[in-house]
Amino acid sequence: MLRMQANLCAFGAEREKDPMLFCPNEPPDHLSGQRLVWNLVQRALRHEHGVAWFRYPLFAADDPERLRPDALVLSLGSGLWLLSARGDRIETFAPDAVATELSRLAAQAQALRERLARHPGFADVDFPVGTRLALPFMRTSAWRESAFAAQPQFAGGVLTFDELQPRALRRHLAAHGDSVAVAAPGRWTKLKAALSGAIPGSEHRPAPENAPPDSPLRWIDVLTSEPCWLDEVQERVANEIPEGPQRIRGVAGSGKTLLLARRAAMMHAVHPDWDLALVYAHPGSAGPLRQWVEAFYRDLTGAAPDFARLRIWHAWGSEATPGFYREASRRWSARTLTQADAQRHLGWRPAETRGLAWACDQLEGDLGEDEPEPFLDAILIDEGQDMPPSAYRLARLALRPPHRLYWTHDDAQGIENLVIPRAVEVFGLDELGRPRVDLSGQYPSGIPKARNLSRSYRTPGALLTYAQAMAMGLARRSGPLQAVFHRDEWSALGLRALGDFSDRGLREQSPIRIERDASASGHPYDHRSRGGGVQDGATWVRLEVLEAVEVQQEQNALATLIEHLRADFAAGLTPDDVLVVVPSQAQPSPEKLRIALNHVGIETHIATARGSFRQPGRVTICDVEYACGQEAWKVYVCGLQRVTAESVVDPDDELLRRNQAYLALTRTRLGCVAIGEPGPFMTELTRLLNQGPAVTFPAIAPAKLRRDLSYWILVDGKGREPPRELS
Repeated sequence: MLRMQANLCAFGAEREKDPMLFCPNEPPDHLSGQRLVWNLVQRALRHEHGVAWFRYPLFAADDPERLRPDALVLSLGSGLWLLSARGDRIETFAPDAVATELSRLAAQAQALRERLARHPGFADVDFPVGTRLALPFMRTSAWRESAFAAQPQFAGGVLTFDELQPRALRRHLAAHGDSVAVAAPGRWTKLKAALSGAIPGSEHRPAPENAPPDSPLRWIDVLTSEPCWLDEVQERVANEIPEGPQRIRGVAGSGKTLLLARRAAMMHAVHPDWDLALVYAHPGSAGPLRQWVEAFYRDLTGAAPDFARLRIWHAWGSEATPGFYREASRRWSARTLTQADAQRHLGWRPAETRGLAWACDQLEGDLGEDEPEPFLDAILIDEGQDMPPSAYRLARLALRPPHRLYWTHDDAQGIENLVIPRAVEVFGLDELGRPRVDLSGQYPSGIPKARNLSRSYRTPGALLTYAQAMAMGLARRSGPLQAVFHRDEWSALGLRALGDFSDRGLREQSPIRIERDASASGHPYDHRSRGGGVQDGATWVRLEVLEAVEVQQEQNALATLIEHLRADFAAGLTPDDVLVVVPSQAQPSPEKLRIALNHVGIETHIATARGSFRQPGRVTICDVEYACGQEAWKVYVCGLQRVTAESVVDPDDELLRRNQAYLALTRTRLGCVAIGEPGPFMTELTRLLNQGPAVTFPAIAPAKLRRDLSYWILVDGKGREPPRELS
């Protein structure tokens, strides 16, 4: 699984002087005083240093209703605090209910201390956690004059209107909190990371003492030695529940699938009465999604999820596999189309996305102008780049207001579909000419309508840069096929771009240089000079993260793969550490690879839609569509000559093949070997590797591209204002 330990040491610890970060996870309720209290907390602490969460996913162990504190505050000057709000006035004050709420706050504080005690560095630390019940509609004078103020059960545990005003609240928290425990040397950054949330990962694999300095086992030791924690943006994506649609765009290895599973588990824990669907486009994602949902849900609640309420569905579905289209068509239409129907209508074995698009188009036609009965409260779509537009429209129809539709995507990983799921193009305009789904700005809660994940953790930065440049065709002799054009757009992809981005620069095709931004890489290999890496005396041992091997024919490709695998095993890797990916219809095929490897005594397993992705003691081989959601320490990508084969005459076909190669290359956590026969693609890949970690190419005008990956807001086709999620 993704290793997030770089958050703590590799790209730099968060500075103690960073301003207070406010993280709303849900819309506050006005009637209970939540909105007012949250606003007052933000005004009171905006100049403090730390993090404040609204509706942090923290439950008391013995609370069957799973109620959360309204605010969790971590402040360098005030310590740890839990606050909850009630809408009581003096004439409606309910002593028993307030006493129950105070008891719940105390139990939640205990749960927070227990959670922190499970952190490896905090086993012997008992963090004081302050608790207060906020009564923002209760005048302080009325409270003090009432008989309740003198009762011991309320003494010191209640804050009323005047005490909640920003200056008074800031002073109260500082005076009664314990900042010493959180500000101790070496503790502050780890404490913020621990509260961000842990990620399930593989067990630590220490390297043997006799392992040579350049052994991959040294790096595996490093990558599995530290706990895994969500970074700031990931934590927001994982825990927030926007009050409407949200798009989550992210580069390969940024944790999109994992974060969506975490959000689904959290929503199910917080709202067990909601009907949820977590939808995946490719069969390889089914296993990881279910495993992560179960792990996250158990971590939150200690129980197993109710999969009758939280469905994990394939986009299409079949008799054997539950699916979103299948469920929607059974509810709304007299017919449910199958993949066999699509094959008969469209021709021999159409791409699954194309077949699904046809089936969804037919269902839209069956519905006509009718508004079908919605049957879900939220839909979370993983790998949304391979979902057709009609599937998005049906998903919105399936949702009860406020249409909580959340989807992740990476345009470069669209292996069957090139339609970028932009809201206006997918959902269209309403009767007044306004976008049906508007992803600009943020909701009243403060939650952005669009998120961008530019930091990659799975794949070393240089390899990811090569893969991005390859997918765009930046070293292609006849010019790129897809790209972005502005400095901020490159930054949103985790790349630092230098050059002339003016209209003149485009006209003159001035050189543009891109390289991985250090702050956008969470892989320890990229930060070896800052500690936490493999060291041989004073010399850092570098690994070859991407190797391009050109072979003359298919038989040589098999021999090359066998030779490399034997070297891997001699270096200490196991068959379970290795993944061999084959792009669609490439040669040698997975079956040929299996036969050749088995013939020389290397046990293999071909991953399919049925059964587990891996088998112990065997090298996994799979088509690229089954690699979605998967990863390995070492990845081999075979048959790459197919990307630019002579048979490729449609630029869209070449784009899809480049996206497949990008997806395959970025499955690795440590190193990758690209194998292909001589031709334009292998020459292009070698050219990229010879340039080094940075890539230089001539600027190109958008009109000359086959596919524009930019997300700039266009006004009459001419705008240059960046979308707010990138700013």
